[in-house]
Amino acid sequence: MKITSGPLEVLDSGLINSSSNAETEFHLSDSPPMSVMVCVKKSETESPSVELLVESNSKLKILFINPQIQLNFGPSTPIQIGTLQGRTLSAIMRINIIGDYNSYQIAYTFYLGGNE
Repeated sequence: MKITSGPLEVLDSGLINSSSNAETEFHLSDSPPMSVMVCVKKSETESPSVELLVESNSKLKILFINPQIQLNFGPSTPIQIGTLQGRTLSAIMRINIIGDYNSYQIAYTFYLGGNE
């Protein structure tokens, strides 16, 4: 099966429930190594936001700060996060908080676009 959304091809899509409030890591490729880590942070002083942090040449961290303000907190359009198999790699991730940041749920879709 091949799924497309506009000009993008769906690489993988799903729903994950975290183990407590632990980071969730997506291993996208072994060669070259590539992973995306999702973290949720509760802060009394920061506004709700999403930050992309480059941890290394092969690891990107997506940090969701104070996502409990609304359900399905996250971007509505794909964010380009790199290249995979010579094609652009994008993702949409939306977060729902369970309890008082006891755990979270991620709805995710990874997309492949055109050639780089």
